[in-house]
Amino acid sequence: MVDPEPSRDWKKYAKASNLLGNLAAGLVNPFTVLFALALGADTALIGLMVSLPPLMTTLIQLLWARVTRLTGRRKPFVIASAILNSILWALMGFAESPTYLVVLVGVQSLLASIGVPAASGLLSSLLRDEERGRVIGELDTFAYVGATLGTFLAGPTLDALGTQLGYRSVFLGASLVSGMSIVAYSIGMPDLRTGKVKHAKGKLPAERGELLLRLIVVRSLFTVGATIAGPYVVVYLVEHYNLSNTAVGMVTVAYNILSILTAGGLGRLVDKYGRVPMLTIGSILTSLTPLLAVMGSNVYLASTGFVSGGASWEAAGISISAYLMDITKGGDVEGSVALFNAAMGISSAIGPLIGGAIASFTGDIGYIFYLSGASRILFGLACYFYLKEVHPHTEGVTIRRILTPLGAIGLEIERGIRMLAYFASGETVQKAIDTLGKTMREVEEEEELTWIEDF
Repeated sequence: MVDPEPSRDWKKYAKASNLLGNLAAGLVNPFTVLFALALGADTALIGLMVSLPPLMTTLIQLLWARVTRLTGRRKPFVIASAILNSILWALMGFAESPTYLVVLVGVQSLLASIGVPAASGLLSSLLRDEERGRVIGELDTFAYVGATLGTFLAGPTLDALGTQLGYRSVFLGASLVSGMSIVAYSIGMPDLRTGKVKHAKGKLPAERGELLLRLIVVRSLFTVGATIAGPYVVVYLVEHYNLSNTAVGMVTVAYNILSILTAGGLGRLVDKYGRVPMLTIGSILTSLTPLLAVMGSNVYLASTGFVSGGASWEAAGISISAYLMDITKGGDVEGSVALFNAAMGISSAIGPLIGGAIASFTGDIGYIFYLSGASRILFGLACYFYLKEVHPHTEGVTIRRILTPLGAIGLEIERGIRMLAYFASGETVQKAIDTLGKTMREVEEEEELTWIEDF
C-alpha cells in the first residue's frame, strides 16, 4: 500500500537532520587524512584510504537498490545505515594504526551506503519538478552550516588536546551528534512506499535510459580527472605550507561558508536556467582548486582555489541531483541512482590511484594538479555538448545566455583579479621593499639625515 500525501513539514525535519548529520561529518571528515598521517600513513596508504570508500560502495548500492524495490520500503534502510555509520565513527577514534583506520573507513563506507539509494528515491518522490533545484539548495545550505560548525569546533580541539585524546574526542562527538540526526529523520520524514514488486528491474524508457548512460559516461571521465588531484590538495597545503589542524579547519570553514552563501541562489539558477548549463559552468570552475593550489605563490592564493570549490562543486552537485531526478522520474529511481553512484565510485577509486602513481613516478606532485585542472575543463565542456536538457522550463537556454548579464562587468572583474594576484604575490612585495630601500639610500646620499641624530 502506498502512503498518503505527506505533510510539507517534512522539510523542517530534513533540514534539521542535514544540519546535525553534517555537523557530525564536519567534526571528522576534513581531518581523517590528517589522522592517518599522524598515525604514520604514507602517500600510498592515503591514496588507498581515499579510494577504498567509493570502491566499497559500488556493488553494495546496486544490491540495496534492488532490495528497496523488492520491499517497497525506503525509510528503514536510511535509518539503519545512519546508525551503522555512527557506530563506525565511534570505533575510528580508538584507531592506533593507519591500517586499522583505513579498514574502518572501508567498512563504514560499505555499511553507510545501504541507505543512499533509498534516501535519493524518497527525496525524488517528495519533490515537484519545478522546485527540485531550490529545495536541494536549501537542504545543502543547512548541511554546510552543520559542516562548518563541526569543522570550526574540531580544529582547535585537535590542536589543544593532541593526537590521541583530540581525535578520540571528535570522533566520539561525531557519533553522538549523528545519533541526534537519526532521531530528527526518524520523527519527521515520511516513508513513501513504492509498493512491493515481484522483481526489481524497473526499466526507464529507452530515451531516458540513453540519457542516464550519457550522464554516467561523461561524469565518470570527469570524476577520474577531478580525483587525480582531489585528495592530495589538503596534503599539499599541509606539507608545503606547514598548516596546523586549526588552519586546515579554517580553510574548510571558508569553503563551507561560500557553499552556504551560494547554495540557495545556485539552486534557483538550476531551476531557472537548466541542469546541463549550470552543471557545465560548475564543473569548469572546479579547475580553480588544483590549478591555484600549485600555481599560487603563497598560502593565501593556494587556499583560494580550495575555498572556491564551495560554490563550483555546489553548482555541479545540485545540477546532477536535479538532472537525475528529471531523467528517472516514473522509473526505477533507486536503481538508476545506485548505478550512477556505482560508476562514480569506481571513477573516484581510480583517480587517486592514478594521481599517486604519477606523483611517485615523477617525484613532483605538481604534475597531477595541472593534469586534473585540464581534465576538469575538458570534461566539464563535454557535459554541455553531450548531455540533453529535459527540464521543461529551460528550453533554449544556453551558457551564453546565462553569462550575458555578467558580460558588461566581466572585464573589470578579470582586471581586479589580476591586480589582487599581483599585489598578493611575494615577488611584488619584495620588489616594493627593494624599491623603498633604494629610495632611502638615494635620499641619504643627497642629504644626510642629521635631524635623526639630533632627535
